Amino acid sequence: MIENFKYWLINRKIFENAFLLRDARFKISEKAYTLNFHLMKCYFLKNETYFEHWKKEAIGYLKSINKITIKPFSKKFDKKEYMEWLFVEPLCDANSSVKKNIYKIEDKEYKIFINDIKDEYDLSIDISDDEKIGFEKRIVRFYLDICDLLSKKDNEEYFNDFIDKKFEEFIL
Repeated sequence: MIENFKYWLINRKIFENAFLLRDARFKISEKAYTLNFHLMKCYFLKNETYFEHWKKEAIGYLKSINKITIKPFSKKFDKKEYMEWLFVEPLCDANSSVKKNIYKIEDKEYKIFINDIKDEYDLSIDISDDEKIGFEKRIVRFYLDICDLLSKKDNEEYFNDFIDKKFEEFIL
């Protein structure tokens, strides 16, 4: 009886699908921090010589995330899942929630960003509270639109133009 149960358990598609889901989620999550760091650089350092490079990298990360699906059905994730994995988990405080539509970036993330910019580019920047509020409003709007598009299957045809347009809205 136990041998039959083991055989049934090992050969269940549910476990295989769970691993495929976990792998796809991991691929998305591992790009999130670098994507967010590039978005912060583009927003707060618009006039730097590296801006076009950072923009290209950020857009490249979004394009690669768009190609990640749950195999074997090429299923896309829900908009809320993308929002959670790309924005809330890597940047926001414990009170932030996709379900409640509450988003607050942790202050430590701004400090890490400032220190990394100083170390990597030898630039000294300060970010005021008003700048933080403006950034949070824009990045939330950006991600809500992007995550909505990411959740749609067969969006390749218009994805690039949409990303470029949303990126320009985010930066301005």
